[in-house]
Amino acid sequence: MDIWNNWLLIAFVAPFLWALVNIIDVYFVESVYEDEYDGAMISGIFQIAPWLLVPFGMISFTLPATEAGLLAFFGGSLFLFSFFFYFRALFSKNDVALIQVLWSLSVPLVPFLAWLFIGERLALLQYMGIVIAFIGAICLSLDPKIRSNGFAATARIMVLAIFLLSLSMVIEARAYTLAGDFWSIFLLFSLGAAITGTGLSFFDKKGYADRLQHIAGLSRKYFLVFFLAETLALLGTLTSQRAIDLSPAVSFVAVIESLVPAFVLGISFLLSVMLFEKNRKLARRLYRDQLVGIRMKMASIAIIAFGIYLIA
Repeated sequence: MDIWNNWLLIAFVAPFLWALVNIIDVYFVESVYEDEYDGAMISGIFQIAPWLLVPFGMISFTLPATEAGLLAFFGGSLFLFSFFFYFRALFSKNDVALIQVLWSLSVPLVPFLAWLFIGERLALLQYMGIVIAFIGAICLSLDPKIRSNGFAATARIMVLAIFLLSLSMVIEARAYTLAGDFWSIFLLFSLGAAITGTGLSFFDKKGYADRLQHIAGLSRKYFLVFFLAETLALLGTLTSQRAIDLSPAVSFVAVIESLVPAFVLGISFLLSVMLFEKNRKLARRLYRDQLVGIRMKMASIAIIAFGIYLIA
């Protein structure tokens, strides 16, 4: 089966990989990262990795037309900024499952932006599926346990992240359509994310030199863990971008990626069970929040899944 050229199959790979990364992020925010600058900058720096394959001839780069190239670069920059606010939200309340369901609010936003900027139009049944998936995400806020667990504060921080990620997806869809060359657009996307990630240090109160020195120290100390997490994140980004390139509509990719919370909850539950006997204190501290309001979260995910069925 050729997954690489099947948009529907590859679209499901990205949320699984990002769920794994999100679980690792829970640990990083709890025990490794100092603040959101650490998370966003390290993620950005690793985005340069695909360019290392070009000199070896493993992938090729051809400079696309000006409009497509600028859009690809700008989309990568917006993508990285969205992750900056994602990490800020995690530092506000370390419940990655809650945050990922908030990411699902991009489900209605992407179709609107796609219609507004690139003229994307879908069938009535597909719009119904998008609305149903959106309702599934909104149901999350109806659970009082989740509201009392920092929902409002986290949601306020995530507003910009949701908008920036949605806009990035729409911009990249346009870039892929204009260029017809996946690797060249993806490489410029990665370059935009990498430069933006490094540039965040100029806005950091810690100072440019001090922040880079701090990140260098973290990278030496946690190299293997960082390498694993960022490799998974990069593969998640790659598969998401490939799905955007191949899919009939970028809105479909946004809906499927709203299933990240389902993978997060499943992986969190398995980890909490595995860690419980070995280190009960660690298991409770790191993963207790992921299971708050689990009934409503599961109901929300089921509704989202039905929406995906309608659009697919």
